[in-house]
Amino acid sequence: MQTYGFDTLYNINFKENPEQLFGVFTSPENIARVQMWMEQYGFNPKQVYTFEEFLEEVKRKSQEIDNNFENSIRYNVGNSNRDYQTEELKKDGKSITQNDNWIK
Repeated sequence: MQTYGFDTLYNINFKENPEQLFGVFTSPENIARVQMWMEQYGFNPKQVYTFEEFLEEVKRKSQEIDNNFENSIRYNVGNSNRDYQTEELKKDGKSITQNDNWIK
């Protein structure tokens, strides 16, 4: 039987690895029911969203990850003994040097 890649879902155990469950989206009229099921099975009911809320949460989390990545680069470059060249690291058309913050 062809599963088209969905067989990997069977390898995920959200009980053992709850951090792998980002969230569940459903229709607005089913939010309370799905939250009840989540709580009943030991999951966080706050991880139940409407489709629009789910997309907003994904966007927020993506921005958070991007910000953490940029801050990590700033910290690591600023605390490095290596002499980075201006053109070495670029993000959104900006470069980082060892002695400067973001420059154009």
